[in-house]
Amino acid sequence: MLSAHFSPAFIAKALRPDLNLAVLMLCCYSNDLLHFCLAAFKKESVRGQSQYSHSFAVSILMSVLVFFTALLFLHDLQVAFLFAACTISHFLFDLIVFRSLPLFPHKGKIPGLGLFEHRKKWIAFGLEWFFLLGGWTPYAAVTVLSGQHIDVPVILLLSLSFVLFFYFKIYEPFFFSSPEKK
Repeated sequence: MLSAHFSPAFIAKALRPDLNLAVLMLCCYSNDLLHFCLAAFKKESVRGQSQYSHSFAVSILMSVLVFFTALLFLHDLQVAFLFAACTISHFLFDLIVFRSLPLFPHKGKIPGLGLFEHRKKWIAFGLEWFFLLGGWTPYAAVTVLSGQHIDVPVILLLSLSFVLFFYFKIYEPFFFSSPEKK
């Protein structure tokens, strides 16, 4: 799951157009941002297991911290909930594509659907598009209905689509190749 992680940010922006989309997107990508930071300090590996950053306990902790930080600074319960929901959504989306995720760092596992296995890549790719477009569509509709230009939503969709194709083309090159004949 890569581009689809941003779908909750688009939905939150559609619900509350006054919110900053970049902050919502950061919340949605918080687990991966933490992962990259931990990888820089060699606590996790870039292409390996994410025992800390993608554990259920850490995801819940980050969501709670985001909720109370937003509530403290913005004094709006709905906004705090939207930021926290965007934060926990990363873990929930990852449960769709991975076989399991850690419950706590290095302890326990929560079973996932495992749609990112090699034989199920087309399902994962289709779901990624479904979630991306499902979140983007209300955001684009609210943008148009409010009389704003559609250019920013279109640029975001095109950029995230490029990222999605780039990921599947570079990291999973067999994904776009035709099956070998025997």
